[in-house]
Amino acid sequence: MDESHRTRLAEGPICMVEECSCGVMHLTIGPVTLRLQADAVESMWVTLGEAISRHAARDRDRAMHIHMGNCANPHSDERLS
Repeated sequence: MDESHRTRLAEGPICMVEECSCGVMHLTIGPVTLRLQADAVESMWVTLGEAISRHAARDRDRAMHIHMGNCANPHSDERLS
């Protein structure tokens, strides 16, 4: 019987990624392990990157809106020089 072996590719504070000798990637997040083909992991990476980018852009827009609102507010504690 042929045994498969895993090689750890990366590990962070909340997750770990291992590659099995059979080609399957093991993504462990806490007590949950997902067994995925490499192309599925790549697709997840792209999707997560897009979500993070949109989240950051939305946060920047909110911060700019708040900042601009304070600049236009004559009752703001912030004084212009």
